[in-house]
Amino acid sequence: MQIWNSLPFKHSTVVLMVTLIVGTVLSSVSIYRDFGTLKNTLDQELYNILEMNRSQALLAVYQVNSQQANKLTEGLLQHPALRGATVVDDFGEVLSSNQRESGNYNSITQWLSRQLFAEEHTLSIHFQIPPFHQSEGMLQILVDDKYVINEFVQRSATRLYHDLTHAIIVSLLLLIFFYNYLSRPIKKIVNWITSLSGDEKTGFPMCIPIVPMMNLAGW
Repeated sequence: MQIWNSLPFKHSTVVLMVTLIVGTVLSSVSIYRDFGTLKNTLDQELYNILEMNRSQALLAVYQVNSQQANKLTEGLLQHPALRGATVVDDFGEVLSSNQRESGNYNSITQWLSRQLFAEEHTLSIHFQIPPFHQSEGMLQILVDDKYVINEFVQRSATRLYHDLTHAIIVSLLLLIFFYNYLSRPIKKIVNWITSLSGDEKTGFPMCIPIVPMMNLAGW
């Protein structure tokens, strides 16, 4: 039990706590910054998906092919971050529309979703119909924002866990280093100085070797 109350162990514990606090703060700041850019990053990714399907939507509208448009919308719903897709022709009529229900998520996920997204987060692109290119069709998607937030929370929790684990390992290594190579030697020096002071108080002389002195005759 003496080691727990010793000064070296207390110094090492301070190093451990400071390292953990700094690691937690840095991880939290990084996660907060990622949350702030989540919407822009997601929108860019989904716009790329819309652009990849632009030609299929244009062909379906140009040929007035509802079956092809339906295949397109069903294919878009395979993406886990989407819960709705719609193709609108150049007359403003819905050529195909498919939706699915969002999953059940906890209150924290729902609250974060309301903070970052609108009630219905939709993205769309417009395309001109040949041959005159005077009318436009539209491909629109509905984002499953709760799924996106839930995935972000899970990734952040995993990241925070790994960061804290790394910080704990580093802290323990620093604790061992400081305790063995810094705190313990200082403690030994303090104990040695204390023992010298104790010898002076008790009146016992220090361990000085006695050398016999020779007289003038050389005896």
